[in-house]
Amino acid sequence: METSLRWVGVAGGLPPPTCQYPVTIGNTTFFVDLAWKLNPGMGSGEDQIVIGEEYDGREKYADDNDPLAPLMAEKAREDALRAVGVRLRRRVAEDLRDPGLLFADMQRRFPESVRRRIRPVPGLYVPRDFGDMTTAADQAR
Repeated sequence: METSLRWVGVAGGLPPPTCQYPVTIGNTTFFVDLAWKLNPGMGSGEDQIVIGEEYDGREKYADDNDPLAPLMAEKAREDALRAVGVRLRRRVAEDLRDPGLLFADMQRRFPESVRRRIRPVPGLYVPRDFGDMTTAADQAR
C-alpha cells in the first residue's frame, strides 16, 4: 500500500519521495515510509523540512500476547520523529479509496513554493475513480 500512496503523490505532480527515509535519533534509526526533504530557504526561517507519509495496515498492530505493545511502540516512534521536526501524517486503506482527496491533502502540506509548481504527470495510469486531481489540488490551495 505504500506503493499506492507514493503513486498518488507522484501522479499528482509531487516531487518523487525518498522511500524508507532514515532518521537517526540517538542510537536508533527510524525509517519513514515516504519522505520529502525540502529546503525552502530564502529567508523563511526554516533551513530544511521533512514531510513524511506513513501507511498503516491493521496487521502492524496485531500482537496476541500484548495488544497494546505495538501501538505504544509506534506512538513512541512517532513522538520521536515529530520531536526532531518530521511532519508526519498517517494513512490507512480508507484514504486510498479517494485518490483525488488524498492528493489534495498531501500537497497541502508542502510549502507554497513547491505547490505552485505541481502539475499532474501525463501518461501515468489514472483510474476512473481518481476524480480530477487538478481540481482537487487547486481547491486545496
